[in-house]
Amino acid sequence: MATFTVTINEKQNHLADFHTIFNQTARPYLIAAMNIVKAGVIEFAPADLGIFRNSITTRIDEPDSTVATISGTCYSQDTPVKVAVIEGGRRHGVGLPVVMVPGIRKPLIKTNILYAGGWIKRKLGLTGQAALRAAFFIGLKISGVGIEGRFPFKKAEEQSKAECSQILDVDFPQALAAKL
Repeated sequence: MATFTVTINEKQNHLADFHTIFNQTARPYLIAAMNIVKAGVIEFAPADLGIFRNSITTRIDEPDSTVATISGTCYSQDTPVKVAVIEGGRRHGVGLPVVMVPGIRKPLIKTNILYAGGWIKRKLGLTGQAALRAAFFIGLKISGVGIEGRFPFKKAEEQSKAECSQILDVDFPQALAAKL
């Protein structure tokens, strides 16, 4: 998750509608910066079915009425565990996940989540018992060596830092000053 916050700490007592002007001016600049980060996250995200990529979204938080602050967040609406594994990886030595497979009433112990998501069928063309065996051995391998993180949010934030800084630290204050 990447978050940017724009804050003006100086009190603007001489201007009664400062917060309104600030919010109206800051919002489009913050949206532009968050869209740059979002594009970067999508670029660095794994492709597979595109579910994770399509889950990337942004949110602009409602500004605080007492101080001039507005925040934006770029995040994924996908399953938090999946997002955490994609972003930071999975350390080795962790046991195999317990997975609920559609059509089976009890959880399959020592079955990899790849089977439930259809990954083995798409990548290896296996189904049924062969897919379960493959899921087990792939899960063993993952538990032994882990999964390297892709860090799409971290990479996108680093890649877009200069452009977002230009927008939020230079362009926005100039536009705000022009309106005041």
